[in-house]
Amino acid sequence: MIGVVIKETEKNSTAASEAVDEQAMATNEISTNISQTAERVRGVRDDISAVATETQGMSEMSNRVRSSCDELAKISDQLDAAVKDVVSSLRGSGKAKTAA
Repeated sequence: MIGVVIKETEKNSTAASEAVDEQAMATNEISTNISQTAERVRGVRDDISAVATETQGMSEMSNRVRSSCDELAKISDQLDAAVKDVVSSLRGSGKAKTAA
């Protein structure tokens, strides 16, 4: 009877040891997966940061382009007014010569 109990205890001990080994392997695999996931998340974070930086740069450039367009529109309006003044002046001086 004692021999049976000892064999059963050894059997249970072996099963427990194997279960502990399996649990350790599973824990190591989970740890590896978590580390790999963390590394990928850091990569994604870095990519998002790079996109945010580029977006900020594009926003600044867009503001400069908009400002330049506004300035060009003002210059265009001034040029248009100057051309109209010249044309009007030329038409006025032509009428004056015709009347004389």
